[in-house]
Amino acid sequence: MIRTLLATAALAIGVVSATGASAFERWVNIYNQANATLVDVRISHIDTREWGPNILYATIPSGGVNWVEPVYNDGYCRFDIYLGYADGTESTIMDVNLCEALDLYTDGYTYEIRTI
Repeated sequence: MIRTLLATAALAIGVVSATGASAFERWVNIYNQANATLVDVRISHIDTREWGPNILYATIPSGGVNWVEPVYNDGYCRFDIYLGYADGTESTIMDVNLCEALDLYTDGYTYEIRTI
């Protein structure tokens, strides 16, 4: 009886551990505080060297906000973010935990991430 309970508990813990990261939301609000319109956002998990597609469904004007979500999360929480602006300015933000991040404020040069 005790062995059965222990085996069941161990199995339950394994299932929770295996699916825990995939249960997180990975979207983030991007607040554009730059003087230029944000036209390109690409997000890739930290083990990928390619950026992938632009995931903005609408550009983010100066002073605007929009939410984005990685196209392929593959169960990851940590991502690198590429930002491209209409004036040619580019910015990269490395190793952002999107399972915890709610808001990303950027002026094209600096950024602030607010988490849960």
